[in-house]
Amino acid sequence: MSKKIIIAICIVILVIIGTFAWIRLHNTFDKSNPIIFEKGLNDNYSFVIYQGKEYIPYCAYNPKEREKYLGYVGEDKQDEIYTVKGYSEEEWLINYLDSGIMNDCILLKEKSVTNIPNGLTSEYEWNKKTSTNSYILNGITVATNSSVNNQNTIVAIDNSSGETLGIKSTKSPENVTIEVLEDTITGDSVTILITDNNENKYNWGVEFGVQKKVNGEWENLKYVSDRLVWNSIAYMLNENNQLTQKLNIKYYYGTLENGIYRIVKPTDLYSNEFEIK
Repeated sequence: MSKKIIIAICIVILVIIGTFAWIRLHNTFDKSNPIIFEKGLNDNYSFVIYQGKEYIPYCAYNPKEREKYLGYVGEDKQDEIYTVKGYSEEEWLINYLDSGIMNDCILLKEKSVTNIPNGLTSEYEWNKKTSTNSYILNGITVATNSSVNNQNTIVAIDNSSGETLGIKSTKSPENVTIEVLEDTITGDSVTILITDNNENKYNWGVEFGVQKKVNGEWENLKYVSDRLVWNSIAYMLNENNQLTQKLNIKYYYGTLENGIYRIVKPTDLYSNEFEIK
């Protein structure tokens, strides 16, 4: 082999090594002295608390836009929080789930922020501006999220008489189906197909429960560890009002033994039964 060929091969090898070293260097974050973020939860979404402020899910985001590692949520070191390139951390953060399973990235908005940068849009109901109050006459109270026939509702009440003027259903479990896809069932995982035909959709996050039928009664399975936390990401339905999710049962509940099971999604939304043989 000639010296020229050997030299050319060496140059190629050095270029490859240098390229990998550069990539590794520029994808490494300083994770010393992490902040442990507190997590909150309401009826619509989960959020993180930073410097006394609530940061809520806004939209899916490019993980390459992470700038500085800040810490992690709860006790899950894989549920990471970063600052965002070009944005103030007082208004925007990135929540990145580095589990090796989903590796999801979502932009978090400080709850009170109303000045949204150009190019950012959110499909989450809690981020959409509403003008309900401009259509409410004086003397009328609007009560939201009341419970009528197991439905979330908006109720208008005449303050002087106490009379209910109208009830509008915004979402109902009857308009939702959660189907466990038969050919995906194993003791370690299943895939579900969610169909939500409500006008006001439910919040479809990653959290789920598993129930087992024992002597004709449904019993909740317990987590394999009390140190597990759920990521705050919420997913949007497609144009057919559907969403497919693969559920890693083993990670949260262990491998399922033989029996009859069903999946539970917040709040009290159930899948069809499925069997592990």
